[in-house]
Amino acid sequence: MKGRAFIVAPNIGLHMGLGGGARTVLAMAKTLEEIGYEPYLVALKGYNLSRLSLIHGVKLEKTKPLYFLGEGGALRLPFPTQISLLKLFLEKELMRYRPQVVIFNDDIPMIDERLLHATNVFLYSHFPYAARVKFNITDAYEILPNRDKICLDILYRKLLKRLIYVDHTIPDVVLISNSTITNTFMKLLWHRDPITIYPPLIVNYYVKVSQNKENLVIVLATIQPNKRIGDVIKAFSKLRYSKARLVIVGHKGSERYARYLSDLIKQFKIENKVTFMIDACEREKWNLLAKSKVILSAAHFEPFGINIVEGMYMNNIPIVYRGPFSGPWIDITDRGKHGLSFKYIEELTELIDSTLQDYNYIVRKLSPATRAKEFSYQRFREQFANLLL
Repeated sequence: MKGRAFIVAPNIGLHMGLGGGARTVLAMAKTLEEIGYEPYLVALKGYNLSRLSLIHGVKLEKTKPLYFLGEGGALRLPFPTQISLLKLFLEKELMRYRPQVVIFNDDIPMIDERLLHATNVFLYSHFPYAARVKFNITDAYEILPNRDKICLDILYRKLLKRLIYVDHTIPDVVLISNSTITNTFMKLLWHRDPITIYPPLIVNYYVKVSQNKENLVIVLATIQPNKRIGDVIKAFSKLRYSKARLVIVGHKGSERYARYLSDLIKQFKIENKVTFMIDACEREKWNLLAKSKVILSAAHFEPFGINIVEGMYMNNIPIVYRGPFSGPWIDITDRGKHGLSFKYIEELTELIDSTLQDYNYIVRKLSPATRAKEFSYQRFREQFANLLL
């Protein structure tokens, strides 16, 4: 055994549960197990390993959860308060366990740096809150948050400057980005060149791709305003191809936004063409992707987007937003070499129409499944393990 390794959960350790960030953490833990470490998942709260395995399809044997407030859902406390609690908890556990490796996710809380002496420290960021704070970056919301939430966001950003490393970071920390976009902003923040390691594609069920694909368009995303699912519904309402169906698969992150989408569907009278699958299990997701033709991302700000890779692996043609902050366009489709892209809703409508009707020709031309395999767990493991060996 090489020693203990702490992996701090995504969003600076707030919760170990849903999302692509949590899946990447589990892939890190699996890699650490395989090369001889004893991993610990560090968070304020989180799900047990059985539930995490069921959600993400990653089976762990030696990893142990280290949750300050035990198992369960995320806390309903102000973001800065949670970071302060995580900092205190982490400092206590660092003194107790003395890990040889500490991997932070997204950002590093301002902790007593002496506790990291003789420790190999890594920061893997899906996108740093420090960049949002320093460069005043906000998501391109489809509907604006209410006034109270906007005011809280302004306050939280001011407080975050005192709670996480913004203008500088821990000396000798190895910086790792999940994408070209994140790499650029980490470089701007800390004037160092991060390594880029893409999040891994994890396929946990064998499902054969259907030879008779249905006219299904899939959106795999948390149901919240920055995913701009309403833009997809608007585009769908104008389709000429009457056989098309839209399936929105994801966790309900915002009740208000979910109601907005339902009202939009009723307004356009397309209730018979749009289906929601809330909190679908992995088997349901892969079975759906096996028979669908299109995987779609309309988010304007999306540093990576592993959901697009999952769709491509099942020979779905990716249609993604084309913009300077769209990881699906920049990294996954390599600026259109392996997928289609749009800027405007009218353009999206035309792409969906033509893609569903000419699917066989387009899928042969773009080879999405071949491209998806370039983001394999094996490649992630090799790149990540090389940093630790």
